[in-house]
Amino acid sequence: MAKKKLSQSSFALFVLSSLIPATQCVPNTEQLSLGGGLTILSYNDLESSPTPGSGAILINHASSSSLASASCKLLGETLWSSSEAAFSSGLNSTLSYQAYLGQFPHTQLFWVSNDTNAKCGAINYQGTVSQVDCEKELPALCSQSAPVSNFTFTNNNSPAFQITQQVGAQSITGYRDFYAWKFFGVRYAAEPARFTYSTPINGTGNVTALSYSKDCQQYPGQVPAGGSAEDCLFLNVWTPYLPPPSPVPNAQLKPVMVWIYGGGFTSGSASDPNTDGTNLASRGDVVVVAFNYRLGYFGFMAYPDGVHNGNYGIGDMITALQWISKNVEAFGGDPDRVTIFGESAGAAAVRALLASPKAKGLYSNAIMQSTPDGWPVTSPIAHYMKIAEYAAEFTASALTSTNCSNATQPIACLSAVDPVYLATLQQTNQFPVIDGTYLTTHELALNDSSGHTSDIAVITGGIRDEAGILLPYPQAGLTLAQWFDALSSLGFTQYPVLTNGTTLFDIPPNPTTDQIANITFRVGTDAIFNCALEAEVYAATQHSVFASTYSYMFNRTYSPTNYTTDWCQPANTTSHPYGDPSLEYFKCHGGEQLYVFGNVRLGLPDRDGLDVPFSQLIVDYWSTFAWNRDPNPKKEVLEARGYWGTLAEVERVGTWPEVKDSKNEWMWLQWGGEMKAFNELEQCRFVGLPLDYMETS
Repeated sequence: MAKKKLSQSSFALFVLSSLIPATQCVPNTEQLSLGGGLTILSYNDLESSPTPGSGAILINHASSSSLASASCKLLGETLWSSSEAAFSSGLNSTLSYQAYLGQFPHTQLFWVSNDTNAKCGAINYQGTVSQVDCEKELPALCSQSAPVSNFTFTNNNSPAFQITQQVGAQSITGYRDFYAWKFFGVRYAAEPARFTYSTPINGTGNVTALSYSKDCQQYPGQVPAGGSAEDCLFLNVWTPYLPPPSPVPNAQLKPVMVWIYGGGFTSGSASDPNTDGTNLASRGDVVVVAFNYRLGYFGFMAYPDGVHNGNYGIGDMITALQWISKNVEAFGGDPDRVTIFGESAGAAAVRALLASPKAKGLYSNAIMQSTPDGWPVTSPIAHYMKIAEYAAEFTASALTSTNCSNATQPIACLSAVDPVYLATLQQTNQFPVIDGTYLTTHELALNDSSGHTSDIAVITGGIRDEAGILLPYPQAGLTLAQWFDALSSLGFTQYPVLTNGTTLFDIPPNPTTDQIANITFRVGTDAIFNCALEAEVYAATQHSVFASTYSYMFNRTYSPTNYTTDWCQPANTTSHPYGDPSLEYFKCHGGEQLYVFGNVRLGLPDRDGLDVPFSQLIVDYWSTFAWNRDPNPKKEVLEARGYWGTLAEVERVGTWPEVKDSKNEWMWLQWGGEMKAFNELEQCRFVGLPLDYMETS
């Protein structure tokens, strides 16, 4: 008698059964999907308190009900059951969105737990359960019992929630929470020798990626003691979708958003909880990546010997982007749809990458949040020094402080200095230089149409009162002239001349301390941030430097608890004990981060009932830009996903248009946002940064 040939599903069930031990092992997507993939389905309203049972894990590959159940068991889950939560508590929107994306036809059924006699339960995207033949091959919905991560980072990365993904020649083990798959501390480059350039690593073997790596070496107090090191070139990945090992159609891949942290190029971390990528990845349906890059002297020291040309940190960024381009598809990301975005020095880094010939082709979109490149005190962050200039201003000081000035080989001497000590010598800021390879010109050219960035879509903007946290509050009892002289001694040498700007800056006679603060922060914001921002947008659009340019100004902020002051927070009132954002307060630098990443409710209160809806709107703007190179969400997407709050707000606010045709306007981002003309133009001219100054810079 001939042996009966096993079907693919029957054989797969046999294999899966043999892989499920009494003690749960860590599954991999090859075992689970057999050609499909794994998608976390979770309706993310950014409240961080989903209804238990409202999420699911979608096993994309079609199989029999018994094989689907075995696959769920490998994940430590069971087939999803309506007894856990109402279908309308989240799965209705997440499955509707999958149908909208074209991942499944609208008639598709999915295995769920609802066995009746010889039949098995299957559900459609509208929540109707049918009884079908158990051998029918369908994708499956597994339960999702992983918890929501919180602001204190008590993440549950126990084996029950771990997953192993094949990435090139590496098997990388990460884990999931309720909203995303996570892979932390993934090495993208071997540790380079100090003051040399990094190269992408081709990893092999088994890698555990369950916890963050150390941050790059930085001065004490910026990270916990022992929390930084020179061996730091690692990255973190958050993704809603894990593809199978086999090639994946581009239509199934997600846009990639690569975050570059700020910190004056002397501090910062890819593991900052304020910029955790979970909610952005989940709500935005994007793959979020954040990488470490070297800081301070370790990342930027330059010396005119023809060898030590600086920009090691910029080189790290390009190395990371090269690694991402090669490997992000394994995490569900599309290497042809990469958006780089950063804030403060991170925005300056994005600008440097726009200027760098080495970065060409590694990204397609860019977002610059609050680039500080106005007055000379910050100008070198975007207007690059020559190596000799940098060496005279920075390297010479380091050589003197380490007794290396008179060494036969000064940089070899500096290379041997204890890293903790060298980190203590770092200046307030560090700056890129014209090294001839990574940066070949003194700035990103915004006054020509050479075409270097003509295929890049850009968003760039700022915050209304950026300087509020960067400058000290005036000392009581000082006159305006005395206070401006004090600021001059801190490096803000232009302040003394502004006493002539009485009318332009609404300076009253004998201003009070609070009035002096208002003047100080207004002038500082104009001169360090927003005048240059307006000039950059004006020049770029005049010369079609980018494929498209969108601009914004945040007029609502929520400063992170570890980066704020009393005056950067709205006053507490009886009706608003956590602060009333409808009152006037300084909207300070860094105050958009929690909104952009959707992390307000990871331990913080919604002050007026609008912080969460506003964050939903901002996440939807930013992620839509990553999807479509245009921040305006499509109505049909918002409807499919059940994002009704954002839909109502964008219909009320209207379209966020490109800046073009000499119509210099930006979107004021607040609840009830609106397009407004560039402001402070006369004030900007007074401080030496007129709208057309980039035309001749």
